[in-house]
Amino acid sequence: RLNRTPVMRDRTLACAKAAWNWHDPMSPNPWTAEKIPQRPPRERVLSKAELVALLERFRSADGTGRDIVELILLTGLRREEVSSARREEFDGNQWNLPSERMKGKRLHVVHLSNQAKLIVDRVLASHNSEWLFPSPRTQGPISPEFAYKWLKRGSATYTLHDIRRTFSTHLAENLVHDAVIDRVLAHAKVGVVRHYNHARLTEPARKAWQDWADYLELIAEN
Repeated sequence: RLNRTPVMRDRTLACAKAAWNWHDPMSPNPWTAEKIPQRPPRERVLSKAELVALLERFRSADGTGRDIVELILLTGLRREEVSSARREEFDGNQWNLPSERMKGKRLHVVHLSNQAKLIVDRVLASHNSEWLFPSPRTQGPISPEFAYKWLKRGSATYTLHDIRRTFSTHLAENLVHDAVIDRVLAHAKVGVVRHYNHARLTEPARKAWQDWADYLELIAEN
């Protein structure tokens, strides 16, 4: 089973090596010779038919898992960034994700499309919690795994990150500039650009999010 899941094998192998070194650091570690299999390239992009099927599922479902996955689709955010959102992060059409919650450790401002804002407003109006998606079992936010489990219950052959990649690919195919794509996906700038380019690209980013949401709405209706 581990051979069929490279990520699990990678983590198991790392734990086995560490455990052996802790138990008997003076003897040769038998796990050293084990090779981690090369992971397949991450290239999965949803087809138009898969997007339509997902949108149809949104229409026939409700609940927290559905709302998180739809916000991931509309915003291009990671599952942890959506599931751990706080009420205080929302200001009108603006979603301000603080640096401590972002992979790149920088403030990320999402300009909500009309479609995304409807979801956020509806969810926030349904409870008084400080979290956008409060956990029914704890005082904190819902687990990031909740959205993944919801997706897999629909027999999806793709992941939540594949949805994010699909969003990025759609923007590129519609000739959206790489800088704008990096902006909406909160990719960190590298090299000299990181030090000299501090453009916020507010309007191009706002348009990218809204155009993507409008495209999804269009294919769902046709």
